Amino acid sequence: MVIFHVRLNERIPYDMDPELRADHVQRHGEALRELAAAGVLKHCWREAGTRSDIAVFQAADPAELHEILGSLPLFRFLTTEVTVLMPHPDLGQG
Repeated sequence: MVIFHVRLNERIPYDMDPELRADHVQRHGEALRELAAAGVLKHCWREAGTRSDIAVFQAADPAELHEILGSLPLFRFLTTEVTVLMPHPDLGQG
């Protein structure tokens, strides 16, 4: 399994219908909770003062991570920055 650091930048249009927006946001939160319960989403933090999240995901490979991110209800309104993480060699991790 591979560990990924993912920054999710939310870009929901300001003129989106408020009810539609609320539905997307609610379903997105539910999806994140399901991924956390499944052990795929290891950690998630909100970047203070923004609509961006910093998350740690675990997936078999980049293709699986792409599938996971693509399944999120807000995916089409997100920009992402992904970094593959690995154990630090000097700390004997892994």
